[in-house]
Amino acid sequence: MDRNHYRAILAWLLSIMLVFESLPTSALAESVVASNEVVSEQDSPGAIAEDPDVIATDLNEDASPASDADALGLADAEDSYDQGDEVALDVEPTDEDAEDSYDQGDEIALDVEPSEEDDAPLVVEEDVQSAAVKEDAVESADSSEADTAITAQADVESSSKDGVKSLAAAKVDAIPNQTYTGSPLTPTPTVRLEGEVLVEDVDYTVSYSGNRVVGTARVKIEGIGAYTGSTTATFRISAAPISAAVVEPIARQAYTGKARKPLPTVVFNGVTLKRRTDYTLTYKNNSEAGTATIIITGKGNFTGTTSAKFRIVRPSVSYRTHVQNTGWQDWKKDGALGGTSGKSLRLEGIRIKLGNKLLGGGIKYRTHVQNIGWQGWKKDGAMSGTSGKSLRLEAIQIKLYGAMAKYYDVYYRVHAQNIGWMGWAKNGLAAGTSGYAWRLESLQIVLVLKNGAAPSTKLKRQVQRIPSRYVKRTSTSYKMLARYGISYQSWGLSDSPMVEYVKLSPNHSGKRNHYIDTITPHYMGGYGSVEGLGMVFEPVSRQASSNYGIGYDGRVGMYVNECNRAWTSGSGANDNRAITIECANRVDGSLTNESWSTLVSLCTDLCMRNGKTRLVYRGEANYKGLGSGDMLLTMHKWFQPTDCPGPWLSYQFGRLADEVNAQLEAARL
Repeated sequence: MDRNHYRAILAWLLSIMLVFESLPTSALAESVVASNEVVSEQDSPGAIAEDPDVIATDLNEDASPASDADALGLADAEDSYDQGDEVALDVEPTDEDAEDSYDQGDEIALDVEPSEEDDAPLVVEEDVQSAAVKEDAVESADSSEADTAITAQADVESSSKDGVKSLAAAKVDAIPNQTYTGSPLTPTPTVRLEGEVLVEDVDYTVSYSGNRVVGTARVKIEGIGAYTGSTTATFRISAAPISAAVVEPIARQAYTGKARKPLPTVVFNGVTLKRRTDYTLTYKNNSEAGTATIIITGKGNFTGTTSAKFRIVRPSVSYRTHVQNTGWQDWKKDGALGGTSGKSLRLEGIRIKLGNKLLGGGIKYRTHVQNIGWQGWKKDGAMSGTSGKSLRLEAIQIKLYGAMAKYYDVYYRVHAQNIGWMGWAKNGLAAGTSGYAWRLESLQIVLVLKNGAAPSTKLKRQVQRIPSRYVKRTSTSYKMLARYGISYQSWGLSDSPMVEYVKLSPNHSGKRNHYIDTITPHYMGGYGSVEGLGMVFEPVSRQASSNYGIGYDGRVGMYVNECNRAWTSGSGANDNRAITIECANRVDGSLTNESWSTLVSLCTDLCMRNGKTRLVYRGEANYKGLGSGDMLLTMHKWFQPTDCPGPWLSYQFGRLADEVNAQLEAARL
């Protein structure tokens, strides 16, 4: 649209406005004045009078559109509407004028609504120019973005040319398997890009995860310097051989008869491993004294096995004696003879101590000394008795204390003047004599597991065999019958072949009403012989007898046949099933060596000929539950108010059973 056309439209609009007579003159004048003021601000200040009445008069006089346009200075309209000026028109534009627009920034306020066909607002020329500017701006922006992209690409190309590369395409050589060490494993990876081997801490950095324990570890490689981006790799951690660990020396263990299971200390690379987490344990040969083995099997981070050894040792007892005319002897140990034998030399003092004392506790003892009596208790190597005073030891008591007393018994026996070797005493009982003025000449001391067998079965040299003169020609028969449990009575031999003297007594009840399964040893109450005992049982008025008797010299006499019940125990029930034996004894109740040896052999003979394979001592007259191969030991005092068989022999019943059973075992070999 050219300028002339634009002026014509404005003139036409003013003429339309002037047509409406109802419009107040003053309002129209004010509008014109406002328009003139706007125009005058840009064109010629002061060209149009500010008085509204003058303006109104001029407008009324010149009503034609052309004169109106000239009066308003429309000829200069193209120069008068700067950006921001506003013309308020109270008319609607025509459809034809919709395409025209004001310059950018000008606004015409219309107090009418556009027609339905005119959805878009009027656009004046300045808007067109503004749109053109905007289009130029968009084109400029697009051109700028394109330039930026080109510049970025150029920068990338420039950077690539400068050496900055991504590690995303890098290759990492296979990392060798690692072996567990207990510390984080950090093998250096070999990284290659475009045939070039990169350098750690120059071209990339490395971080690790899962690299302490057995399994798959992860390596992250991140570019630095001329490289960017990252890549990853993995490697395997294998279990370490448990044999690479160090097992600290294991302390010696005390023999207790039970399995010993000390826990080893296993150290790997300075770290102490944990049982059940890093390894498990099994034991071999760990119940008896000797060398035991621990098998250590790897677990978790460890594999394979290793082993360690430890010693199981028995505690020992050592003793030394001060002997008349000799002084202190060397230390003896574990049952060896301390003192003298066959020289009639008195013991005057003693020291006792324990070796391999791993359990704790110790040993204490006291002696009965000539002219002094019982001294106070000494322990762990201190001297008991006297030295340099020529005073004899007459008796001794020994016992353990502390943990040793829990696991062990101490047995001891003495060789006394006029008696010889007495029976084993244990755990504080007196061994020897007191009040008889008889000297101790020697002794033996042995440690035995708690409630274990008496020392006689442990010290085989003390187990005595049946003298050959008693066995005669029946040795082979004994072995065969004992093995098959057949009574020797079925062979017609109802009495012992050990008998050397026979004097049958009338004091018996005839045939038994029970088979033989019991032995009841008695003591004579004196230092008698088999002949003297026969004289005692001979008169009917005596009303007493026994099946056998053993004299002080070890000879055997028979007074009632085995098939008959003797009158010995004051109990018909016991005597009907028991073989009763009277034994000569010394004043203190002890048996001579010869008498004791014969008693053991006679009991063995009784078991063999009656088809018994074991002699049982229960500590009471309890016949229940005896097996067909069992022979029971009973005491006279269990059936009558008597001291028989006396304190000494009563105490030896356990020992008697042990020694008889040892001989029965030997006979079966």
